Amino acid sequence: MVKLLNCEQVRCLRARASAANSSSTCAGQRGASDPVFAEWEEQARCVVAFTEEHRASPTRTPSDRQTFALGEWLKKQRVRAREGTLVPERRHWLNENLPGWEGATYDDRFRG
Repeated sequence: MVKLLNCEQVRCLRARASAANSSSTCAGQRGASDPVFAEWEEQARCVVAFTEEHRASPTRTPSDRQTFALGEWLKKQRVRAREGTLVPERRHWLNENLPGWEGATYDDRFRG
């Protein structure tokens, strides 16, 4: 049986593929064999891909499961950043690849 991918999964796969050629990856800093960080970075790249595609950050609306999951993930990163528990490499990665990710006015970068 062939599993069909939705558009968001395809975008994430493309983002993951481009990560191999990207110099903005933190995996080298944490070690390529760190599966926890690799999973985090994969999710982060999916949020970036969503943001570039939709010109908005993912929301946590129940109408779309994939968007909800991305929005929930981003919310958790914001909470960790406010609490001071977000790993510095992760914060650095988000600052470089998703400017304005911490603020409530994140989508303002797309207006204008």
